[in-house]
Amino acid sequence: MVVCVIAAGCSAPNSVLIERADAAVANSQPLRAEAFLVRAMAHDQTDWRVYERFGQLRLADHRALDAQVYFEQALTLRPDHPETGQIIESLAESLLMQGKYDAMGQVLAARASHTGQEVDYLRQGRFLTRIGDVDAAMLAYRKAAAVAEPGDADPMLAIAALYESTGDNANALLYLRYAYYQQPANLFIADELRRHGMVPGPTAGLEPPTQ
Repeated sequence: MVVCVIAAGCSAPNSVLIERADAAVANSQPLRAEAFLVRAMAHDQTDWRVYERFGQLRLADHRALDAQVYFEQALTLRPDHPETGQIIESLAESLLMQGKYDAMGQVLAARASHTGQEVDYLRQGRFLTRIGDVDAAMLAYRKAAAVAEPGDADPMLAIAALYESTGDNANALLYLRYAYYQQPANLFIADELRRHGMVPGPTAGLEPPTQ
């Protein structure tokens, strides 16, 4: 018997059921996972984790509309917490799978505008790249670069990859040099420089301009 000593209420039953559902998913047992989630939802219909897990099951089963509904409910219950970014990611994936590109863009833009954080601009850029909206993706990546911490090369690498995808290897190399300036010990960046014909070294890095 589980004894709850937390005055505000005990979440242990749902936590255990969700852990069992996660274990079932890891063991490729989606029906077993769903059974645990049904029990968890019956116990607490306000637990965002249950809706998020249901959404993941539907997404894995290519039932994108059902997944969207679950992710939207999870987002309603968990609108501004550390876990919200992952919910946004999954919701965007479900919208992308359905071809709802405008709705996807709106969800991602709203999140990035609300937080102003690099991770959210990078996510926006990644999804926009996947639908071929290069200009909007570039803008999102530049916003990520503007708010990135010193030494964080991720936005520069994202911009370099985007330029390369359009065949603009000169600008791709330029942004790799910016990234190398920020992280000269990064072996991946060094390899990318070599792939573009430049030998890594003291003169390879360029200080990025102010975004």
